[in-house]
Amino acid sequence: MGHKGFSTDSYLKINDGVLYALDDLLTAAVLSTLRGLRDTLLKSNLLSEDGSFYMQRERIAKRICVKKPDTIAKHCKKLSELGLLTMEYKGMPRRAFFNLNDDVYEQFNRKGVEQLRGIDSGLEKSQQDIIETNSQGTTSNPPNGLQRPTKRATSNPPNGHITNLNNNPKEESVLSVHKGGAEPHPKKRPQKVGRCVGLEDLGKAKAVRVAEPAHVTIPKSLEPVVAKWREIGVAHADGTKTLRLGVRAAREVCSGKFFLDKIGYAAKARQYTAEQILRAMGVFDTMRNDPDYQPTNKTFLKRITLADFFYSPFVVNGNGPGGGSLFLQCLRTPAKPVQASNPGMTEFVCRMVRKHSGTDPEPEGAARVANKMMRYWQRRERWLKERGVATPKRLVVTWTEMLNERYGGRWDLGNLLGRGMEEAYETHLGGVQ
Repeated sequence: MGHKGFSTDSYLKINDGVLYALDDLLTAAVLSTLRGLRDTLLKSNLLSEDGSFYMQRERIAKRICVKKPDTIAKHCKKLSELGLLTMEYKGMPRRAFFNLNDDVYEQFNRKGVEQLRGIDSGLEKSQQDIIETNSQGTTSNPPNGLQRPTKRATSNPPNGHITNLNNNPKEESVLSVHKGGAEPHPKKRPQKVGRCVGLEDLGKAKAVRVAEPAHVTIPKSLEPVVAKWREIGVAHADGTKTLRLGVRAAREVCSGKFFLDKIGYAAKARQYTAEQILRAMGVFDTMRNDPDYQPTNKTFLKRITLADFFYSPFVVNGNGPGGGSLFLQCLRTPAKPVQASNPGMTEFVCRMVRKHSGTDPEPEGAARVANKMMRYWQRRERWLKERGVATPKRLVVTWTEMLNERYGGRWDLGNLLGRGMEEAYETHLGGVQ
């Protein structure tokens, strides 16, 4: 039995123990889909700071072939009541962010596995009884149409070696792995390349046929687009699925079909030219590679593929409720310098750092701190106001007070960005809610 339920673009895997404990196939499918999406985003370092992630109910419904997306809310509510996940609505427009509880998941898994063991405990004994009954008489037919399988006699010579056989002229090459110094049995069917028979240590010999990369046709009008994308630093290898999807997305953008099925983007479904794509890529290049321009944390942009550039469900700052288009954002808005994000907040951070630590912060670092403080304020505004932190500047003041108590005035700008500072600050204010 598996211990992890997950889903990918290729298949959906549901943990049998959790399925039995939930007693609901569709609820288990929703949970496995969310866990698969969480694992995918975790590998790409795209989860929120608290480990949550955003996903549309409509997209979940499509992945598990549910015609009515509204039913997904019912299953999510059930999972929330059982403690398997928590939902929190953030941003404007409000979006549901999911956070999965792995501890509760393991409890459900262990419970289901124990129950399944009880069901399967008598299976082997009943099969053995049938086999023994059949073996007592060779002329009698076994019950329920079952037959005892017969074993084919085999011999294994000592020692192991690999022999190439070309008995079949139609086969380019045949590999047979067997034990013994003698030649393999003449009636033994040779195995094709890539299949190892009787090999104890798979690390000693593997026959692998390497497939040639598939050719990706790039229209002449889009060749500058692909070249520019590679120049930015996101080089998609020739013949890969990533390149094929990116070229197809660029072709549909130019034909006006790309945004037709994107939720909230029907008004943007028109034909765009290669020159417009190149202009948007120029802005994206600045955002991705120039540290003097927003965003200051460029980890997400480093992983954007060509297809994701045109539309990605994980770009939550777009104008569509189901995701965002960096292409449209870059086409509409020029890159913003880091200092232009929160200039007043940046200056206030510099002043507080000079006053309390005696160090002179760098403008770029102060801008990153100011951006981080503003994001934290937007995420925890209600909780902060309940504890007397009424403004973002008051947040900076109380944060520096916490650092003074913690380090006795021997701190610098790096402590404001240090790992675990948010938890320390919330404890300083009186506990985490």
